[in-house]
Amino acid sequence: MADVVTSQLVENGRRNWGYVFTSVSDGTGETNVVKVDGSAAGPLGVFLYGQNFYPLSHIKITEVRFNVKGMGLEIIWDATTSQNALYLGSDTADHIDFRDIGSLAPYSGGTIIAGATGKIKFTTVGAAPNSGYTVYMRGTKGIPSS
Repeated sequence: MADVVTSQLVENGRRNWGYVFTSVSDGTGETNVVKVDGSAAGPLGVFLYGQNFYPLSHIKITEVRFNVKGMGLEIIWDATTSQNALYLGSDTADHIDFRDIGSLAPYSGGTIIAGATGKIKFTTVGAAPNSGYTVYMRGTKGIPSS
């Protein structure tokens, strides 16, 4: 048996994106699984001025609603040296709205993380049978729309 996971793109506009992710674990867990892909291989491109543009390292997280049970969840910026964006602890549920501070972006010390790809990955921590999560994540693409 394997973990049962879903990723559903529920919003994909010129500026905003939104996903719902779910997991029910058999204890296997997930390691560095790409959940959001702002690269040219992903679905978040925007067609403008006769060509496709992709958010790449300009992807940002503006809000996260979550319910995590029986394990922790690391949300990670993919880069040359990947960096944690957010850690959701075991047996927690909350809504974090980053719009008050602008957004959560792949920056370190005011500059874009070296080699940032525009991908956001999940890694579960301490997955046990019947542990799991539901995460709604929304963000912006950082692509000019006019």
